[in-house]
Amino acid sequence: MISTVNSYFICPNPLNGSTEICNKQELPNSSKAPSPNSSIDPSFNRFFGVNSFSLTPNSIDDSKVREVERELKTHPNVIDAVVVNIEYDNVQADIAFVVLSNIVEHFRLADVVDGLKQVIAKKISPEAVPKGVVFKPYFPPTIEGFTNRWLLKQEALGQLQYSKTEFIRFLHQSSKNLIEHYIYHDLVNDLITELLENSNSGGDETVSTSKKIVPLFENILPKESMDLIKLIVTNSFEKSWVYRNIMSNVVAKYYSFFTILNDSFCKLQNDFVEEFNDKCNKKLSEFSKFSQDEVASFSLFMILDALSDTFRGQYRNINSFIKTQVAVRYHSRLPEFQRRVIEYNIQRSLLAGGIMKPLNNN
Repeated sequence: MISTVNSYFICPNPLNGSTEICNKQELPNSSKAPSPNSSIDPSFNRFFGVNSFSLTPNSIDDSKVREVERELKTHPNVIDAVVVNIEYDNVQADIAFVVLSNIVEHFRLADVVDGLKQVIAKKISPEAVPKGVVFKPYFPPTIEGFTNRWLLKQEALGQLQYSKTEFIRFLHQSSKNLIEHYIYHDLVNDLITELLENSNSGGDETVSTSKKIVPLFENILPKESMDLIKLIVTNSFEKSWVYRNIMSNVVAKYYSFFTILNDSFCKLQNDFVEEFNDKCNKKLSEFSKFSQDEVASFSLFMILDALSDTFRGQYRNINSFIKTQVAVRYHSRLPEFQRRVIEYNIQRSLLAGGIMKPLNNN
């Protein structure tokens, strides 16, 4: 791992773009990740509802599960129904798998789900309403001919793990792109600005408004190169010529610049995670806490959203892709995390110029 921050944070490796994550358990790569299409007849797998599947606590006991299943089966459009409970990152939630009695038009499926949820909420309790509904053409049987609940549970967990892998891979690539963009488009300009500020202040660092970029260059480039850069910047040479000369030094030492900036980025994430855990997470009940993976990935999301003007649009694209692939999504607690961050004034100075309003949906 390039960065020296705590091992459970998610930071890209500048050598190959790979990642290392919390507790030393490697996330499956694309060749190992559960396929979202590994379930029985996946072409029929669809998830509909007002809200996406959310890993918020709503686990109900076995007797209630059977009661929910019986009520679902009373619906005129339902032949069979199974409710399974999954546990992931220390959070439990229930989802329903449903076999419809006849073909329902795509645009009417959401109405069917709403009707099913209303029946459960009215006849049993609002807490008993499953967090998600997955339609299937039939249920996988056991050898004895019963519904294979274990296989349905594994299908839900596999989809969840797939979405987690895709979501975290997207965050890592976005982090790498952000650092690369800064190096090639803004780093040299920031150096020139800082050198000019230092020159205008007469070398008095208390007057200079920034003191970060010059030390970065001095840590990487030889003293002779830095002296020459300071000379050409402060002697009013043609700006484009100055830029090209400095940029050639940056390109030659690209790996060193990327590594140090990556470490700084991970330190920023480290501070975010520690503050969130200290101010918020430790005050939540064990059933409501965010896992280490969630805190690490969601904090990285908010940092990227605050620092990058294009990140939100890119996220919409990857989120839409994940939604077409799976019914159960790992990052569905993201809006809740954002609300907690704002509620507890976490990293307010960082986020002031970026996202101060949680997502309406995920």
